[in-house]
Amino acid sequence: MSAKLLALIDKSLNTRITPLAYLVALHSLVFGAAFVFLSWTDTVQATTLYQSGIFIGLPLWGLLVMLGAATLIFGMLRKTTSLVNTGALVVFMAWVFATITYAQNHLWLQMALALITMLYFGYHFLASSLGRLWDYSP
Repeated sequence: MSAKLLALIDKSLNTRITPLAYLVALHSLVFGAAFVFLSWTDTVQATTLYQSGIFIGLPLWGLLVMLGAATLIFGMLRKTTSLVNTGALVVFMAWVFATITYAQNHLWLQMALALITMLYFGYHFLASSLGRLWDYSP
């Protein structure tokens, strides 16, 4: 990688945790919980992911997203790097599976949105791993 790209990545990770980070995790928590507890409803069955299916199974996917997001939120509230890393990695991988599913079905808009969601959790993992998620220095 070039030095400029590495400097850009390093600079982007050197920020304070934003309230939006909690909202992104909460979004996935609700989405995952819907697939776990409400998979029988018309609302969940109308989603593109439900209709496409996912190779690890929808209940397992929902459980991974729900538990991973809950772990991430708890870790951010407690400022515990290992919990943030675990939660972020689990949700990241779940969204990787969703991204692959969308790509296999040629659903490019959904794939792009899943990819962006996946990158949210990649950010959480990288920032906490580097000790920068809670760096409140000016």
